[in-house]
Amino acid sequence: MEFKMNPLNQLWVHDSVRAHALSQRRKESLFTGELDQRFHYMSQRQAQLWMEVHKRHAPLFRDPEFSKIFENAAAELASELAGESIHLVALGAGGGEKEALVLAALRAQGCRVRYTPLDVSVELALLSAEAGKTRGADEVYPVAGDLSALDGIREWPGHGGERRVFTAFGLAPNMRPDVLFGALAGVMRTDDALLLSANLAPVADGEETSGDAQHRACREILPQYDNLETRLWLRQVLVDWGLADALNEPVFEVERIDCAWGIAASCHWLFDAKFEWEGRSFEARRGTKLMLFYSLRYTTEILSQALQKNSLLLGTGHAPPCKQEGVWRVVRGEKKEG
Repeated sequence: MEFKMNPLNQLWVHDSVRAHALSQRRKESLFTGELDQRFHYMSQRQAQLWMEVHKRHAPLFRDPEFSKIFENAAAELASELAGESIHLVALGAGGGEKEALVLAALRAQGCRVRYTPLDVSVELALLSAEAGKTRGADEVYPVAGDLSALDGIREWPGHGGERRVFTAFGLAPNMRPDVLFGALAGVMRTDDALLLSANLAPVADGEETSGDAQHRACREILPQYDNLETRLWLRQVLVDWGLADALNEPVFEVERIDCAWGIAASCHWLFDAKFEWEGRSFEARRGTKLMLFYSLRYTTEILSQALQKNSLLLGTGHAPPCKQEGVWRVVRGEKKEG
């Protein structure tokens, strides 16, 4: 039998998802009382549960208007880059459905595309790579790692004369804005293109800056999060860490997190606990909160301000009629202080 290597199996595993780095992140998660969001995606079981949540509750799969905004943004960008050689770097690629729309639009405009899906989950990085190959990517180099892997982008396999296109779909809800936008600003050049999506608090026109309106909007969409599939997914990390019996079921609430309102899911310790955790003695008192998950729901104005703070400018955007998500072209700009 002749053995042929599947090129998608040539996965680069960055140090950020190696054992030492993950041990440090696990330690920080308990000692700070806020779970590092990457741990919801690391194992094959978690990836499977997340895909189930995504398919059942993500508006993309229930409302065709959501697909249209990504298709339109991809088509606009592809028309500008027609015929060029492109390095498409998908950050937090997940299953790769939205990224595949961008790839297809670029290929339709005659672009040669090298595709690098980056995700903290090996399973999801490979799924996105498979989706990219199906949509006609000329070369595929999946990467398992967090955004610190971007530091080595110039050393990735490649060719001279390529235009770089970044996508950051689904990252803005689950990352602190200065961390995400700071990382993007640190790697983007003036001739790079970025398509950024963000979940929105569907406020009425004229209420972009109203905290009360954002709070009400978040409460209206709470069922997208407070459901059985999401609970099973979020608790899986506690099962994997052997802590499921020590913490209660997640409680979903609307909270202000950094510059935006959003949905947070937290558990509480059921009893006083003391044990060794990643080489240190850890203690928790009964009733102490551990934040398992958060999802920021921006308004366009708040998102623009957060980007400007990190030398990025919000450009042309698209949103469905329900105003629950948006996707924008983002470019480098001058840093806004304050």
